[in-house]
Amino acid sequence: MNVIGHPYVAFKVFGRLTEDLVLGSYLPDIVPFVPDSVFEFEEIHEGGEKFLKFLDESCPERRDLALGMICHGIKFGADKFSRDIEKRFEDRREEYGKRIADASNISLEMASRARFHNFLWWGVDVQLLRHRREFVEDLVEKILKIDVAPVAGLLAECFDKDVSAVQRDIDFLLKPLIPERFLSVRGLMGIWEDVAVGLPEKDQIDLEKTEQLFNDCAELVEDCWERILRKIIAEVGDNLGRLGVV
Repeated sequence: MNVIGHPYVAFKVFGRLTEDLVLGSYLPDIVPFVPDSVFEFEEIHEGGEKFLKFLDESCPERRDLALGMICHGIKFGADKFSRDIEKRFEDRREEYGKRIADASNISLEMASRARFHNFLWWGVDVQLLRHRREFVEDLVEKILKIDVAPVAGLLAECFDKDVSAVQRDIDFLLKPLIPERFLSVRGLMGIWEDVAVGLPEKDQIDLEKTEQLFNDCAELVEDCWERILRKIIAEVGDNLGRLGVV
């Protein structure tokens, strides 16, 4: 899932949108999207339960940070289901893989696998922008209020990391998330351009071709994006209910 989708799922699961829930829904992507992160994948992407226990004992008013992380992760959260979208459009993988490879200057193999997944979810984000505008505007307001420094201190204490290294990771992750970018397709594409250039493949985005792909992926998922999100929200809610945090 992507920059609108993850906080949207958290919002629907918990029935609220706070700065901590938004930031928590982004934190798992420190790995893989931040180069040379101080965290291992299991710590930050799948460490929400550990962080929740820590916060409940030491700073319960910030527990939304950990809830957002859990809602994102693979074990209980949205990422457990996020590749289901690929199966639905398996017959378009080759076609879109070629277009993505051309637009991003990457190998056809990478474009047809990981990037196909990424672009389908950008299509869902475009649909959310079109049809859940009020949510996106609220999300922008929450992002503007995020204060990284105290969050870095809490994560550093919980996971026994250097606080300056943690702050660097969070700052790097959030840097492309310029609030006004969330309000247009071209802006979302700018977020992806900044994120993708930092990936191991160092994608070089052709802006015109990528914008067309974003819009075409949005059209591709038009008939099913709401159904897909409802299924993810319901299953994540059930998982977190069994975990006892909803």
